[in-house]
Amino acid sequence: MDQFLGGRPTEPNTPIAVPTACVGDANDDWRVDFQDLNMLLDAWGEDVSGDAPEDIDGNGLVDFGDLNILLYHWDESC
Repeated sequence: MDQFLGGRPTEPNTPIAVPTACVGDANDDWRVDFQDLNMLLDAWGEDVSGDAPEDIDGNGLVDFGDLNILLYHWDESC
C-alpha cells in the first residue's frame, strides 16, 4: 500500500530528504540575507558559548571570520 506525503506517493520506509540550513543563515529562514547580517552585527565582538547562530565559524567569538563566511554565502537559498 502506498503512503502519501506532500501529495506524492512514497513507498513505506522510504527516506525523505530534509533540507539543511545554509551556512550563514543565522535566523533559519533558508536564505542568507540582511536579517542574518543584522544578527551577526548585533552580536559583533561577543564572546559566545554554546551554539550561537551568529558564530558561524564556531570559534566562540563573533568576528571577521564569521562575517567573511556570511558574505561568501550572501544571497544563497537552501
